[in-house]
Amino acid sequence: MSASAVDAFRLLQPQKEFFLSELSPWNSGQLRFSCKPGSWSALQVLDHVVRTERGILAEMQKNVQRCEGVPFVQRFRGDLLIQLMRSPARVQVPRSVARFILPGDALDLAELAAAWNDSQAKLGQWVAEVREDQTAYAGFRHPVSGWMSVLQGVLFLAAHVRHHRYQLGRIRRSAGWKRAG
Repeated sequence: MSASAVDAFRLLQPQKEFFLSELSPWNSGQLRFSCKPGSWSALQVLDHVVRTERGILAEMQKNVQRCEGVPFVQRFRGDLLIQLMRSPARVQVPRSVARFILPGDALDLAELAAAWNDSQAKLGQWVAEVREDQTAYAGFRHPVSGWMSVLQGVLFLAAHVRHHRYQLGRIRRSAGWKRAG
């Protein structure tokens, strides 16, 4: 078991709990409210977060078997991207992965929360099995920064959830949110 990967996973768990606790008092209309046409609702943000976590886990499970390292430049770019994702800066979903991680339309908070709990249980189980030497292996290739190590992949997931909590705040502060529902 890798202590560093488990520690990184422990950063992700409270982000999920904060995210879901922010949504729990929202009514159905508020959960489906989007600030403007083409922007995401809170349920769509949640769906995107779950899809992203599942996709990255699947990629890491597959790629760690190759036992390949990550070049320094890509590790550095990955660290920069993780820092960006910890900020409220708005970013676009990279086109090359949009079909996998863009949210759907028929969404339910309870179903998405259950899916996220399932995804995180699988991620936690896998992280507990990762050896320390495997944390430096190429985990997944982000379309912007390039390859990220397994450890960076888990840190990215925590930063990704934090990033989308800022998005929930923007939705909640929107003029029409209180009237929704």
